[in-house]
Amino acid sequence: MDLSQFVGHLYDEYHAGLFYYALSLLKREADAEEALQNLFLGLISQKQKIRQIQQMKSYLFTGVRMESLKILRSKNRYEQKLEDFGQLPSLQPIPDSPYSEVEALEVEKALEELPSEQKEVLVLKNFNQLTFQEIAQITESSPDTVASRYRYGLQKLSHKFKKSSFSSMEVE
Repeated sequence: MDLSQFVGHLYDEYHAGLFYYALSLLKREADAEEALQNLFLGLISQKQKIRQIQQMKSYLFTGVRMESLKILRSKNRYEQKLEDFGQLPSLQPIPDSPYSEVEALEVEKALEELPSEQKEVLVLKNFNQLTFQEIAQITESSPDTVASRYRYGLQKLSHKFKKSSFSSMEVE
């Protein structure tokens, strides 16, 4: 597999999760796409380095976060980057999901009410299946801090919902 095919494969595999994460930071689809485009163009231009990347998923999420922050800075919105984490895009119904569209909207609304750091960790962990270690690398925090943010976010969500599927999630 040559470099362009490999990068194309990465794009196909991670685009949805990376886009959702960038959109949650930037709030605009065009900006999120720009962040992804910059990330993948950067990968192509670093032929030698790409072979040395050991944890590709973490590298990509860190990269899209950095590209998103560059965009925020360039638009004089840097102060908002985590204070106003961005309105999460609407959650799409999952086929064969046991949850109704109404329940999905309730979860979406509850996520919006969380502090930005907790919301960011929950998005990365639950929607992108990243580990605490990977999230720690992406957010430049310790794994313990990430786990605490996750736990506190889940506690706030479980208080919000009497019957919550989140309360059964395990902390790594």
